[in-house]
Amino acid sequence: MKKIAIITFHRAHNYGAVLQSYALKRAINSIDGCDAEIVDYLNVEWAGWHRKLIDLTFIKHIMKSFFLFPFFKRKNRVFSNFINAYLVGESQKKYDSKIIIEYGDADLFIAGSDQIWNHAIKGSDNTYFLNFVAEKSKKYSYAASFGDEEGFYANEGECISHLSTFAEVSLREPIGYRELTKQIGKPHVHIDPTLLLSAGEWRDFAKNREMGEKYILFYTVFPPDKLGEYAKFLSRQLKLKVLVLPAGARSLLKKPFCKKIPVASPCEFVSIIANAEYVFTTSFHGVAFSILFRRKFFTELKNKGKLNCRVDNLLKLFELKDRAIEYFNGDFNKGIDWEAVEAKLSDERKKSFDYLERICGSSVLS
Repeated sequence: MKKIAIITFHRAHNYGAVLQSYALKRAINSIDGCDAEIVDYLNVEWAGWHRKLIDLTFIKHIMKSFFLFPFFKRKNRVFSNFINAYLVGESQKKYDSKIIIEYGDADLFIAGSDQIWNHAIKGSDNTYFLNFVAEKSKKYSYAASFGDEEGFYANEGECISHLSTFAEVSLREPIGYRELTKQIGKPHVHIDPTLLLSAGEWRDFAKNREMGEKYILFYTVFPPDKLGEYAKFLSRQLKLKVLVLPAGARSLLKKPFCKKIPVASPCEFVSIIANAEYVFTTSFHGVAFSILFRRKFFTELKNKGKLNCRVDNLLKLFELKDRAIEYFNGDFNKGIDWEAVEAKLSDERKKSFDYLERICGSSVLS
């Protein structure tokens, strides 16, 4: 068996982060002769950034912190249980930037997916560029993301320098594609790992938990601008409750037509999207799972005036730009050509699996 070591943001208490980690590990393990392991690595700079975000955004003063403590405690428990059950074992050795060099040998190291090369998140930690791996022939990425163009160009030299040590580079979005092509050779562009698994596989994973009534899902990771107004309008029109996941959209929680979901496990999150009548989301993975489950969805490309390049590229890939409210024509009943979307998704899956099978098959046994 070939040992494939994956390094990614698997410990982030974020649905997209843990689900893409699960999907990439499962996809690689589906390849004959491959044994994938997620390196249990913690980026301490990311953890500090995450705590700072919580402090600035949610905890305004001690009293508010007191009331939110049960929520964060429950969320931490739910995500920790998932991570230990599906991603890394509790007994698995943990690493940080100081001891990652001690990680044992593997036939292949894969960096990705998610925003592992987003400088605003990873900080100065270059472990996600596999700087602890000496042999170029063992260094690959899969669908890794720089986050946005601004971040890439601000750190272009550093990115190119590190990626020149990779055998092959796979991106999730074509951010930096032209510059990388000029400097180190043409990179690949592949779909997010969550899209590698079929809707049926995800339903089995989530055990397809029914919610008992029809609903609209409102899930955001960035503060929405106008998206909430569209959700409220459709809720009144269809007389459907809006299920609101607590990240963002806090102003909606006070409305009588909304039902708060305090904490959902990653498995429940998948099922909630799968069974929604409509999905309103600013999340990349909210859009990705809406596409997988053929949900009627709407998203918002600009948050606080800044373009969400990741969602924008995903909509362009599947020719679904009209699902962004910036291009919405007011017709909530407008259908989506799901056959065309599925054909494109099938092509992209094949391209992605061809790449993974090729690089994993080309690795040399220790």
